[in-house]
Amino acid sequence: MKIQCNVCESTEAVLLCCADEAALCWSCDEKVHAANKLASKHQRVRLSTSTSQMRYLSGIVRFVWLNFVFLYSG
Repeated sequence: MKIQCNVCESTEAVLLCCADEAALCWSCDEKVHAANKLASKHQRVRLSTSTSQMRYLSGIVRFVWLNFVFLYSG
């Protein structure tokens, strides 16, 4: 199971940004985290390619995203 980038929604995500709570591809990560000095300091974790770990991380991303939408849908 592959996790799509939360920004472009067309490329496989390779990183999880803890501060943004987003899964990102290399290209979007570069754009998002080059935006300013604060963003460049965000901690990012490389997504594993093992199937069991991908399922676990996919669940985390889905959980975080649903909570984000719920909290900010207003």
